[in-house]
Amino acid sequence: MSSPTTFLDIDYLTPGQHYYIRYRNCLSSGTDSICSDFGYIGYPSAPASSVASQVPNAPGLGFVSVLDNSSVIVDWNRPLLRSEGLNGSPLTEYHLSVSAPRGVIYSLTISDSTKSFSGNMVLTEGSSFTRCIPLSSSSYELELYLQELYAYDGIKVSSVELTDVSRKFLVTFPSIYGNLPTLQKTNVSCSDEFYSLVSLVKVQSGSQKYVSDVVKIVTSSTSSVSGYYDLRYGFKGNFEKVVGNIGLTDVITGTISQGARAMVTSDDSSHLIAPGVTFRIGDEELCVETISGVDITFSPYKTISVSSENIFVQETLLGIGQYDSLVPNQISTFQDLSAEVITGDLLMLVESIDGSCSVGAKYVVEVASITSSSISFNSFSTSASNIIIYRQKNAMVPHDIQQKELRSALQAHPEIGLVDVTRTGPTQFNGYTWSVTFSSTMESTFECPSGSSCLQASKFLVLQLKSLAFLLRN
Repeated sequence: MSSPTTFLDIDYLTPGQHYYIRYRNCLSSGTDSICSDFGYIGYPSAPASSVASQVPNAPGLGFVSVLDNSSVIVDWNRPLLRSEGLNGSPLTEYHLSVSAPRGVIYSLTISDSTKSFSGNMVLTEGSSFTRCIPLSSSSYELELYLQELYAYDGIKVSSVELTDVSRKFLVTFPSIYGNLPTLQKTNVSCSDEFYSLVSLVKVQSGSQKYVSDVVKIVTSSTSSVSGYYDLRYGFKGNFEKVVGNIGLTDVITGTISQGARAMVTSDDSSHLIAPGVTFRIGDEELCVETISGVDITFSPYKTISVSSENIFVQETLLGIGQYDSLVPNQISTFQDLSAEVITGDLLMLVESIDGSCSVGAKYVVEVASITSSSISFNSFSTSASNIIIYRQKNAMVPHDIQQKELRSALQAHPEIGLVDVTRTGPTQFNGYTWSVTFSSTMESTFECPSGSSCLQASKFLVLQLKSLAFLLRN
């Protein structure tokens, strides 16, 4: 590299591998270069190595049990994916953080060098305003004025310091509002002259208490209920789907050398694999960066070599589609998906980015119609051409499933942590009601359908599915 640059990024190193780096200075003289001796990290005593490493994956499912009134026991699983590689540095420590609900706190300071505090101030939370508040108000009087704000109840005010030239208060919002509350001063007519005397500083962010989602499932009919119904939650599946060719007449296998980031497959798998798709081969999970025919590159690298090994993807992965802006609300598919998708199903469409393991935007859309070569939606558009298609993870359960069995079925889902289930019934037509409380989830729920529960039930077999959490929030 050329002077005066004194740093260099070195890419494509193997995580966990020790590297020795040396450097020297050179002067160019025509076609020749005059260089110094090499220096290195640890010079002049002994060379010191540097280890390339990746950020460890998130730990697995965690459990918390109450020990007594001031203690809990925390247990968790090791990360599912390796961090630095099986031949690299092992995971050495975990960091735990404990939090409790707390409200937003603002520091309110009124300064008046004249010592009169004869003016007024007006405060707002953004949507409503207090009346004119005398600058000489006590904490109790301030509290009464702040109750006039429409958005928040239960605001508390406490005195911190009262002197001849300044009055300091703490304004605390209830923790139920999390980090939402804001408090500002405003220069309306009665407070304009004294606006500069008042200062507000947010001294503590809020954290809302965890509120469990509660979903109620009800089966009912005018005749006897029987059979099974289909429960669905999220779009993440287990690595149980074997990659096969179009038509599923043969299994596609892969061969990878030890330490390599490239795989050669026995057939073209671009109908099911694209950049951003994670696959499992052997006992390792790898993420696709590029694919061209039978050649696939991935990240991070393969620790143990494999030859003609089966390739697995998530069971919820349906395949790869293509979007054409000239044909809106529709994607074309490389294979017939009509046996796995019907009208009304929810799909997650993910933008694939060539050359990257990362993906673009994600869309949860409802299927309007499907043919052997395309899927149409009521509304869908994107700037990407290649789309990864996922269906919801489902579980078929009996119409009269016991509460313990339903709990086990739900907790087996890769995106669900702990749940509690109660069941009442049967009714005169053999219907039941289940109440499912989600104590924890393993993944973000931003991919849930808007305005409804993450837990979905087949519309054809279950006649009623209501989210109590949604009803309570609204």
